[in-house]
Amino acid sequence: MMFQYLLLAFVLLTVQSLPLADLLQQHDALQQHQVPTSDLVYGGTRAKIGDFPSQAYLRFTDTTGYRYMCGGTLISTKYVLTAAHCVVDNVDTVEAFFGTVNIKSPNAVKMYVRDYTLHPNYFMNDTCVGDDIAILELFGHVNLPNTNIQLAKFVKDDEELLKSTKAVISGFGDYKHEGNDTVASDDLLYAEVDLFSFNFCRKAFETGAYGDTMLTPMDMLCAGAKGLGVGKGDSGGPLHVRHNGELYQVGLASFISGGDAETDLRQDKTPAFFTRVSSYCDFIESATKGAAKCGRLNTVDVTSTPAVTLGN
Repeated sequence: MMFQYLLLAFVLLTVQSLPLADLLQQHDALQQHQVPTSDLVYGGTRAKIGDFPSQAYLRFTDTTGYRYMCGGTLISTKYVLTAAHCVVDNVDTVEAFFGTVNIKSPNAVKMYVRDYTLHPNYFMNDTCVGDDIAILELFGHVNLPNTNIQLAKFVKDDEELLKSTKAVISGFGDYKHEGNDTVASDDLLYAEVDLFSFNFCRKAFETGAYGDTMLTPMDMLCAGAKGLGVGKGDSGGPLHVRHNGELYQVGLASFISGGDAETDLRQDKTPAFFTRVSSYCDFIESATKGAAKCGRLNTVDVTSTPAVTLGN
């Protein structure tokens, strides 16, 4: 089984598909500017403004000028939640865009990232990855209220949410295969996918790097559907569950267990894996200095730093 990070590299003019044997090779390829073209929300539908108001488009530039992208969510006016593996060692600048469903829109709110905090136990080696979660701190604050931008909702006790058999993925990036190539979209895409039980996730992954001892229900969720799913451009982006008409973030995209067009489009059998947000409430509160906290279902109590003028 092959495993792929969900990063999207978009500077190279020519890239090739890399059938990676493990996650470490993918990370090394990124550092060496050899990242394959990404595939994002396969079979996705274009989102309308306001559908996913906490969604962030993150554009990373390393010290050589090389660029790649990830997804994320706004969890306070000053902090963004994303995947730890998005933040490679030689990152120079990170731009965050909010309130848009098209990356070329002049109406997007653009902020720069000041600093970041990786989970202290985050690791990646030649067999596995763990605690794949990070917090980005913005320069200044996103000005709220804003009809197109809202804070993500996430809860400490997500058991009721995980009783759902459906979830929603969303993100920017490539969205389909054409032969050996992929086709990019500038639009925010989303899709409803199946949210699988832990037993299904474990069976889908038991021949992979984690094995039974590494994959636990407290760490990871998995989801996907036939012809629908996330891909390498979706790292750090949200996995939502609808409850009483609202979207609650239960996961963030970490990796997929596929590696080619056939398996990427059969995420009903080779699902994508997501870091389970509820397991990291203490980390989120600590890394944001109390600006973001896990709330309660239906009475979500996510506090945020006071809104001020952008750039302050």
